[in-house]
Amino acid sequence: MNKLNLKIPGKHNVSNAMAVLEVAKILKISRERAVKTLNNFSGTWRRMEYRGKINDAKIFDDYGHHPTEIKATLEGAKELITKNYKLKTNLWCVFQPHQYQRTYKLFSQFISAFDAADKTIILPIYSVPGREKESIKKKVSSEKLVDAINKKQLTVNNNKKHIAYIDNFKKAKNYLAKNLKKGDICLIMGAGDVNKLTEMLLSK
Repeated sequence: MNKLNLKIPGKHNVSNAMAVLEVAKILKISRERAVKTLNNFSGTWRRMEYRGKINDAKIFDDYGHHPTEIKATLEGAKELITKNYKLKTNLWCVFQPHQYQRTYKLFSQFISAFDAADKTIILPIYSVPGREKESIKKKVSSEKLVDAINKKQLTVNNNKKHIAYIDNFKKAKNYLAKNLKKGDICLIMGAGDVNKLTEMLLSK
């Protein structure tokens, strides 16, 4: 078995796998063994980690908090949907920005990070104690990010996708429980405490 058939989606993971094969070659590990190991790898904690279902929609946790990795993960998820699903499947992204400073500095990149998602929910920015300047907090917010994404989509695509700001986990949980449909894929993303939302959503 020398053909790569990764369980984890995305071009970035294919690139990582190719790098692993090169390292394996240097270490004189057989290609067959390396490929078998890669094909059996199902991912790691909070990296496109499957957590369960609600309304027959699949819920995944992901640690992504930088625009580049958010974009790559969502594109990988979209690729997975296109390849494996026949039902009408919406890709949801529920994102908690991590740190005001990062959100402010990378604001323009965040505007395009969610393009692959059909529906996006932005939560309040997770504030990191001791790292945040009050002056920056006044300049950036999740509401401003949602507004900027909406303006960009109308300008570039003339096609407004569903982008919403929800100001706490309880409201987000209730909204998702009401609106997620059979076959949907939902990624809950961020480096703060957003995994608590996943637990709330999937708890009985």
